[in-house]
Amino acid sequence: MKMVNSAILTSELDKKVLMIGNEAMIRGSLEANVQFVSQYPGTPLSDMGLVFGDLMKSGRVPGLYFQWAANEAAAMQAAAGASWCGIRSLVPAKHVGINVLADSLGVIALNGPTSSRGEGGLVVIAGGDPASLGSHCEQNDRFYSWMLHLCHVEPSDVQECLDWMPLMFDISQEYDLVGYFRVTSRISHSRQDVTIRKKFPKFEPKKGYFKKDIPKFCSLPPHCINNHARLYDRMDELGQSKHARIFNKILQGDARTGIITGGVPFNYIMEALRILGLNDIPILKYGMINPIDKNIFKEFSADLEKIIIVEELEPFIEVKVKQMAQEMGFSIPILGQEIVRKWGELSVGDLIQILGKEFNRPIASTTREILNRYEKYLPMIPSRPPTFCAGCPERALLYAIKKATDENNTIYAGDIGCYVMSFFPPMGITDWVICMSGGLGAAIGASMKTDQPVIALMGDSTFYHTGLPILISAVYNGANVILIILDNSWTAMTGGHENPNTPPALRKANILENPVKFDMASILRACGVKWVKAVDPYQPKAMIAAIQSALKQKGLRVIISRRECGLQYGKRLKKELQACIQAGQPFSRKVFQVIPERCELCRECTQQLCCTALRIMTIDGRETVYIDEARCNQCGVCAAICPNGAIMKTEIDVHYPNIKA
Repeated sequence: MKMVNSAILTSELDKKVLMIGNEAMIRGSLEANVQFVSQYPGTPLSDMGLVFGDLMKSGRVPGLYFQWAANEAAAMQAAAGASWCGIRSLVPAKHVGINVLADSLGVIALNGPTSSRGEGGLVVIAGGDPASLGSHCEQNDRFYSWMLHLCHVEPSDVQECLDWMPLMFDISQEYDLVGYFRVTSRISHSRQDVTIRKKFPKFEPKKGYFKKDIPKFCSLPPHCINNHARLYDRMDELGQSKHARIFNKILQGDARTGIITGGVPFNYIMEALRILGLNDIPILKYGMINPIDKNIFKEFSADLEKIIIVEELEPFIEVKVKQMAQEMGFSIPILGQEIVRKWGELSVGDLIQILGKEFNRPIASTTREILNRYEKYLPMIPSRPPTFCAGCPERALLYAIKKATDENNTIYAGDIGCYVMSFFPPMGITDWVICMSGGLGAAIGASMKTDQPVIALMGDSTFYHTGLPILISAVYNGANVILIILDNSWTAMTGGHENPNTPPALRKANILENPVKFDMASILRACGVKWVKAVDPYQPKAMIAAIQSALKQKGLRVIISRRECGLQYGKRLKKELQACIQAGQPFSRKVFQVIPERCELCRECTQQLCCTALRIMTIDGRETVYIDEARCNQCGVCAAICPNGAIMKTEIDVHYPNIKA
């Protein structure tokens, strides 16, 4: 979503428009008159912040404020402050980001998100990730709604994302509850024709007012106990209201075996039943899964002899359904995790096989043939693991680390960022990954109990996210670690989002007249780090020397690997070159080429550096390395490391305005 979809702002009622799930949630939140949005980027919701930022800067939604927060906890706390002043607020966060904000969320939910005058409202969008499509774990984040007493809904398509978001804000304000709007990648990034059912509201800049209310907002004894009891009352009230039913629906059927589901698996079930020719199966689709509607379950299961529960990851709906069945005295079989796996994404193929077996419906020969063909050829498909972009400064840094250290003896403490891919062969220099700044955290403990060299990696965004407290712990406890901070100026892994380390001139969402420029080296020294060096990874020999020098020292040593993300730089450069071409202006450029006669195929560039712009080709009957100019970003690292001087740099420098290159 690089440009704002015009459908997000349309006022035409009953108009059909094409949206992805994230756009629908943006539109829905604007229909609810949200005026404060705070986010730390995370898949599958990162692009929401880009759109909110563009809407704010463009002035098309007066009063809308968006910020990129340093981390999810900061986003959560800021949204709570705005909501307590009576302003409707939104926090999108990926599933592991919910872990970061959970400490704050627990108390905010206990206090209630609205102002003491009953205004405001707060919704958290949780981006789940079954199958770890964009994360390092597929943690089931649904259980937070039980623990923290959140109003929890799960849409199954894009239309529901649009329609349910305003309802969630209304519920949040009416019942003083935090809304928990959980989606997965299959919802966030699916496209669907949706119908605009609500007129776009008139936005005006709104200032809130905080009215003091110590018992509500200061959850310390005895107020925390009273607020806890009040929270149960509010959840019970919601569970008995019309809202408990509005998100749920029953699809009638004559069969004696019914299916209960919610969220994305509902779509897989409908397609699987169609393929199997099962048209009379009753289905209960839960949209609101906490608090769960007991009455609709009782109505649905009254005449059934068996229930099948289909959901992704650990059983959540299943636990509540079995609890309700036991309380109501139902003794019918209820199958869930016994037949549906508890890991990875489900698919239509999975449901065809599961439901075909349970309903004793043989799979049609054509369907079986498709499934067999899929299972036969799947192992033959080459894996396509993620890799670094051509010219990525992190690739150059990893090359230098490999050259400067003993791979067999050195401990490499990895972390969350593009550099997490360093554990893939042939790099293979990440020994553990925990969470953001967890690499340094574990490195502290390792350094105390081993004599092996310990190198920890940390991105610049992670440094400001949760890295500073771990850094201070390392200094305070005298950790013997080399910390390498990958300073590329962006939160690159999520798609190139700005963070406190982004140069002020390149920030788009930050609207300060005089934005602060953070000096990482000064911050490190202020935190007590004595040994700090900043090195350009595009100078591999200098980086190797810096690492070797650090290895000779003791204590916490920090190397700042400073070079902007090659992808972000390349985008800007491309725009500048296109502008020159359109204006008929000459421009300078450089080109790297391999001299085949010098190339000895030592594979230093292809197997040690592993740049994706390099490949081996046969030219004039001779195998040689070839540089794909369409991919090359002219970083020059391959030329710097070539032991044979086989890579030549050519600079085209335009001196005369009337000569075009």
